Amino acid sequence: MSDGRDLYDSTNAGDIPASAGAVAGYVNGIYAWSAADWARFPSAAKLGIAISADFNGGVVLDIETGDATPAQGPGWVRMRQTAGVGRPCLYCNLSTMPAVIWYCSNAGLVLGTDYSLWIAHYTGVPHGIDGASAVQWADPGMGAGGHYDVSNITNPGWLASLGQTSSGGTDAMSPEERNDVSRALVRLAYVAGGLREPESQDAIAGWVGTMNTEGMENGVAKILDSQEFSDDETAVREMREDYRAGKFASASDFRRALVWLAYGVGGTRWPDSWGLHDNVNHWEAQMEKDGVENGVFEIYHTPEFEADMATVRQTREDYKDGKLGPGAAAPPATPAPPAASPTHTHDLPAGTTGPAKE
Repeated sequence: MSDGRDLYDSTNAGDIPASAGAVAGYVNGIYAWSAADWARFPSAAKLGIAISADFNGGVVLDIETGDATPAQGPGWVRMRQTAGVGRPCLYCNLSTMPAVIWYCSNAGLVLGTDYSLWIAHYTGVPHGIDGASAVQWADPGMGAGGHYDVSNITNPGWLASLGQTSSGGTDAMSPEERNDVSRALVRLAYVAGGLREPESQDAIAGWVGTMNTEGMENGVAKILDSQEFSDDETAVREMREDYRAGKFASASDFRRALVWLAYGVGGTRWPDSWGLHDNVNHWEAQMEKDGVENGVFEIYHTPEFEADMATVRQTREDYKDGKLGPGAAAPPATPAPPAASPTHTHDLPAGTTGPAKE
């Protein structure tokens, strides 16, 4: 049985027909695709290929000369399973297939349950191979028709097992909806990690590309782990130490800075976003009375932030259960926060053949 579509891969995304229903490209190495490369195929299933077993990304590991080895396959599969990929895939040629299966079996991995195989076997004719979910049958020198490889997807459930969106597939979200959700997650991660919006539309598109190839969770984690936000966290720690060392302008100034930080992390918004212009003054007074640490935690435990966190948790569970998409129920309304007497406002700114070689 066939999936009904061809899978194209190339070192140059621009060489693949834009109408391709499924594409594979590199997520690391000198041939790694850019966000713009992935964006050429908005409606296609997208498979990210890793060329080294120490790289925690992608859904396919390239096992061939110069890249990963059969012995490294099981470790990479386990790593990617932990990262949330349902059934990671190992790519290799037909002659290497027995070695890959042997190493995986000795590691306790079951083909078709824990991992899948994508096999290169160039015949110039679409065909299947027992145990393989896809077979790469054409390359530029044998029937491909261009600077790309072509594979026959022989397992209809293969793309779903990799967590990839496919036209006519089982993903609850359309490509457009998935893009919308990914963009929202990028913006939320920026505000949570750095208290600011992304610097440009290109920045958003770049991180959406990461989510398309590595999953939404990994994309958000990479944003928060990026150097710029690590620098932000360092700055916060230094601010705390400067305050303790008496280097801050005033205790009031420090408390007010923490109010802004708590709102950004807890509710991904500015203190004034509810229209309560005295929020900074109100919470600064609470910190002065109850202590800085208690004040910050009081902010997090107000109804507005508890509702925010409950909504985030429920949204996560709905996504895992496939409830997001057309017809999904709207999230519960967030209750208004405690009233405060406004006194002022803040003005805020808005080698060899195969996918590694073609």
